[in-house]
Amino acid sequence: MQCKLFVVIALAACLSFTTSSKILFLVAFPGKSHWLMFEPVINELLNRGHEVTAITHYPLKTDSKNYHEILINPSWIWEDRVNMTSYFTRSVIKESVIFKITSLWDFGIVTTNFTLNSPPIKKFIEDDNQKFDLVISEQFQQEAMNMFAYKYNCPIVAIGTLDYADYMHHAKGQITPWSYVPHFLSYSTDQMTLIERLENFFVSLYDAIGRKFYYLPKMTNMAREAFKKLENQQGRLPSVENLEKKIAVHLMNSHPALSYPRPKMPGMIDIAGIHIKEQKPLPKDIQKFMDDANDGVILISFGTFLQSSKMPPAQYKAMLDAFSKLKQRIIWKWEEDNKNVKFPSNVMVRKWLPQADILAHKNCKLMIGHGGIFGTQEAIYYGKPMIVFPFYGDQHLNGYKLERDGIGILQAINELTSDSLLAAINRILNDATFYENVKRKSEIFRANQNPPLETAIFWIEYVLNFNGAEHLQSHGKNLSWIRILSIDIMLLIFGGIYLIYDLIKMIAGRKIKDDTNKTDKKKKNKKKEN
Repeated sequence: MQCKLFVVIALAACLSFTTSSKILFLVAFPGKSHWLMFEPVINELLNRGHEVTAITHYPLKTDSKNYHEILINPSWIWEDRVNMTSYFTRSVIKESVIFKITSLWDFGIVTTNFTLNSPPIKKFIEDDNQKFDLVISEQFQQEAMNMFAYKYNCPIVAIGTLDYADYMHHAKGQITPWSYVPHFLSYSTDQMTLIERLENFFVSLYDAIGRKFYYLPKMTNMAREAFKKLENQQGRLPSVENLEKKIAVHLMNSHPALSYPRPKMPGMIDIAGIHIKEQKPLPKDIQKFMDDANDGVILISFGTFLQSSKMPPAQYKAMLDAFSKLKQRIIWKWEEDNKNVKFPSNVMVRKWLPQADILAHKNCKLMIGHGGIFGTQEAIYYGKPMIVFPFYGDQHLNGYKLERDGIGILQAINELTSDSLLAAINRILNDATFYENVKRKSEIFRANQNPPLETAIFWIEYVLNFNGAEHLQSHGKNLSWIRILSIDIMLLIFGGIYLIYDLIKMIAGRKIKDDTNKTDKKKKNKKKEN
């Protein structure tokens, strides 16, 4: 009887904290790899009985009746907007950090504007019959989307697909110490020289000022234009800068194994590796190809955006020449049927590859890729060194960090030769320290108190259960940096010291003057007496 009573009480307690909620999931960025990070979160929320509505570029494969999709239409087609071949010809090892920051702002403005002006999204915004308990939004230069949370008067959980950025901390009321925390697009480590600290200072300052006076005002204007009906009903809408301060919890694609230590506010949670699923059986042809590879397998993939088949002939021929001289087998993600390309007998090409499952195979020895954050995490998770050819964004930084940590080699695709690639491959295959280093990294990456997905769901439901979790918020977010750094107090103290000094100086001056006058009078009196 007591056992039954305990079960009933336990179930009641669980039900009180797992009540079905209506969640709006916002993914404005048209990046397939980013969407793959959100899929497991949405699926788990559905499994736990929540109702999810997603604004997205990509349909979710699910039979759940609790899932509703608003597809951004017309869809964003990368091939119509960028020349992929140009990426392979102009790629360099190191790009200007200022250029990266500005490019992210401008790209965020373009993609967010594209989403908000999509007819299905405009129709959804105009619908006043919708109600939601929580908004989950990607934190990747789409801050105007946070106006949805204001419309529905509900808390926001942000999921960051990249590492921590200074502005996330600023929105929480914390000033980033630039002396040992490099800008998230910087090439520096946390152990900077004087020159590197100087560079980091000016780069971070440029980001902070440009974001406040250029980027965020554009996002605010965009949001107010999209939600004009709401503004007519309620009056002037808040700025995007103020909406950022309403974010209850940041779930970040970060981990101590991947990032340098930095101070963090409560509610800033690491969930890196959330996209890595349980290992699945490989397709039979790939399984046999790998099982029979006595000398190992090398995986080559440039992610979901860049296509190897768009590579200039000189580059892919250099790769093929290098691969033909290897004992190892090669599995290459090659997106097109190209009968004019003759692949060596040790090379298998497929339009799509189960990348993580291939990396998990014991015979996989090495990955060649672009240094994207998700592929890099998978390689580290399964303990595979990398050769990185970076193209844009954070890929250069990821490559630098892999090389610095002794778990990869960084090369420029526009300087690729058969000999340089062959030398890099053989260097890794024949140097055990690469494997020792990446094994250590893998152990750190896997050493989590809870799986990343479980952590993410806990904090999402935490925000729901505690109605925005206001107790996690620091009052610092309402203060200016002058007050946060106590500059006003220091000015007051130094001003007070100066006033006291000036007062003492004035009193001492008068005293000296009085004493001088008295001395002069005495001298005059003595002269008269004489």
